[in-house]
Amino acid sequence: MKSEHNFPSNQLVLSNSLPLTWERIVPNQTANDSASQKFLDLHFGRYKTASSYVTDKKVLDIACGSGYGSRILRLAGAKSVVGVSR
Repeated sequence: MKSEHNFPSNQLVLSNSLPLTWERIVPNQTANDSASQKFLDLHFGRYKTASSYVTDKKVLDIACGSGYGSRILRLAGAKSVVGVSR
C-alpha cells in the first residue's frame, strides 16, 4: 500500500537501531498495511488542519516525535517552528 501523502523528501530519518513504535511516526518507515495507513492518515490530517493556522506565526510543536510534522508546518508558512520531544 503506497502512501498518498506528499511528505517532505528531506525529512529526518531515525536510526535503524530505534524500534518502530507508535510513539513516533516516520512516514517512509511505517509498515505498509491498512492499519498503519489509517494511523498515518489520522496523524497527517492533524498537521494538515494545523497548517491553515500557522502562516507568519511562531509555532511550538510539543511531542513532535521524528519532527516530520514540524517540517510540514514550516513549509505551510510558519515564521518559525520549534519541535520538542523526548
